[in-house]
Amino acid sequence: QASGSLLQLSAPSAGAMGAQLGALLKAACVAVNGFAVLRALVLYSSLPGESLIPMKFGIFGEVKWCKTGRPWFLLYPGLSLLFGLTPFLAFSETGKIPEWVKKPEIFKEIMDITTDATCLCTGALMLLIIEQMPNMVQHQAGLPRYATVGFMALLTGTWCSAFMAADWLST
Repeated sequence: QASGSLLQLSAPSAGAMGAQLGALLKAACVAVNGFAVLRALVLYSSLPGESLIPMKFGIFGEVKWCKTGRPWFLLYPGLSLLFGLTPFLAFSETGKIPEWVKKPEIFKEIMDITTDATCLCTGALMLLIIEQMPNMVQHQAGLPRYATVGFMALLTGTWCSAFMAADWLST
């Protein structure tokens, strides 16, 4: 009996595990996006002044269109900075909760985790674009073949998981 109660006391609650996951995702999001910004600042000076900077990529990473001029590259670290700050700025205590939700605190936690995961995945894509930019500029190449497909699959999985979790855990 005593060992059973000891196990009950030490077992983490679902809320605590969600909070740990949320904190881990926030930290990873800040780290990946922060590194992307720093890496972009290092790579910026290595790009030629009149570079063709890819601005839109196709489903297989091919470049759809470009802008001329090295300053266009700064769009990517700017987006990384935005995504790195989003987990701290995207909270709302008064956000509208759908009517079908019976446990709003769990629903909000799931949505916060989804936001953090989305910013982490998008930050990883920005880091890949930043890292590949010198090669793309020099060889007029695109992203690795399955980078955008992988990114879309990660986002789809994240959002579908969030929908299922919200439907299952907050009703």
